[in-house]
Amino acid sequence: MRPVRRPRRSVERLARDLAAVINAADGNERDEMREYAVALIRDATEGNQHMPAPGHETAPATSFSPFALSLLLALGGAMLLFLLPPVGLVLFIGAGLAALWGGVNLALFSTQPRRSATAHGGPHGQR
Repeated sequence: MRPVRRPRRSVERLARDLAAVINAADGNERDEMREYAVALIRDATEGNQHMPAPGHETAPATSFSPFALSLLLALGGAMLLFLLPPVGLVLFIGAGLAALWGGVNLALFSTQPRRSATAHGGPHGQR
């Protein structure tokens, strides 16, 4: 636990030093200095907020979904089925294939662990 204590001690020491400087200021300036210090800390640490911890890199999220494609193809197929039946039918077949592709993709390449309801207390709360 030594690596966790050192940063905490450093932060506590810096917070005490910062509080001493702010408390030494005039009454009117204290609020402004406190807000300024909070803003500086927030600005300095926001850039590191989205960086993964070493060893915990995540795969980038993709914006393509075969299920979304199947919905669009089915919608287009439904509209064109009455105007151009062969084209509408081809789009419906494409929608089915895209849905099948999405199902296989989800079953084989899902990165999120599956949780059962009973393992976490079930629908009636925690154990």
